[in-house]
Amino acid sequence: MKITPLDLRKQEFKRAMRGYDVHEVDAFLEMVAKEMEELLRENSVLTERLRELDLKIDDYRNMEKTLQGTLTSAQRTADDLKKNAGKEAELIVRNAKMRATRLVEEARAKVTDLQAEVSALEGQREVFVAKFKSMIEVQQRLLEAHSLGKRRPAIVKPSPVMTSGGAAPDPEPQGGRTSDYSSLGNLFLEAESGDTRKAANPE
Repeated sequence: MKITPLDLRKQEFKRAMRGYDVHEVDAFLEMVAKEMEELLRENSVLTERLRELDLKIDDYRNMEKTLQGTLTSAQRTADDLKKNAGKEAELIVRNAKMRATRLVEEARAKVTDLQAEVSALEGQREVFVAKFKSMIEVQQRLLEAHSLGKRRPAIVKPSPVMTSGGAAPDPEPQGGRTSDYSSLGNLFLEAESGDTRKAANPE
């Protein structure tokens, strides 16, 4: 049975001979009632305080869970970023290697093209040099032949016989120098064509 301060104040005791002093009993009960009221009030305050503390504890626990979730999410995000950064770095390195390989291949192809162009130019130069040498040789032969023609003694031919009509017959064509230049021209053409074939198809 729960006793309240009011119960103490209303409590009545039977009187007996040589019993307790009624005033002292009432005074004691009043004091006990007041002490009980104070204890009940303090208990109520403590209960309220305890309830508030329980609420705060729940809040802190919820906050802890939230922070733990945030930390877990942050760690997961950091791991993802690290993983993505590693993948991105690998991709950058791979792209750089591919670009370097492509540049090297392009450079090699360019070198090959330049070498082919140089070879073609060298062939053209050899053909030109061969033609030039052939032309010089032909010019030298022409000069030598021309000099020999000047030193050759003149051939004295008999005077033409007069015809009955009094007119001299047409002189025979002098083909000495003309035939010499014609043969030298053929010599130039043959020498040029022969040297050109040698330069174009070297053994």
